[in-house]
Amino acid sequence: MQQMQEQTSSKTVCIKTIFRIESAKGIGLYAYSKALHFAHGTLVDRHRHPTPSDDSLLVANVRKASSFKFFHIEEYMRFGFCSVEQLRSWIYKDEWLVKLHEYGLKIAEYKLYNENVHEGNTQAIFDSREVLHKQQFSILEYFNLSAQI
Repeated sequence: MQQMQEQTSSKTVCIKTIFRIESAKGIGLYAYSKALHFAHGTLVDRHRHPTPSDDSLLVANVRKASSFKFFHIEEYMRFGFCSVEQLRSWIYKDEWLVKLHEYGLKIAEYKLYNENVHEGNTQAIFDSREVLHKQQFSILEYFNLSAQI
């Protein structure tokens, strides 16, 4: 996971970078109407693309950080990845990235304080109300795939 430390007056605070595939308006890969059929038809392998409740580390971290006794996702929570490597493990074919670009999706980098991110083995959940900084990039340029279109 990409982290940076920020020194405040009395303590060091960790800031994490989360990577997310989304529309220009911030709609996620599995909710964006133009890519919905592709995402649900292609990116649904339960071993490589487990549901949040099947990611044991994610479930444990969400439970540890909340008062809920069960796995619960609030509407303000968004899904992303703790690293580019984790994202590429999920979307492992370059042709899929090209297709997502054609649907108009981008890659976003979110900066958040450590406590607003719940890490999993395959993905992460973060509190969208607590984003410190967000920047979007072309998927093709970010992954140097321009020659493939």
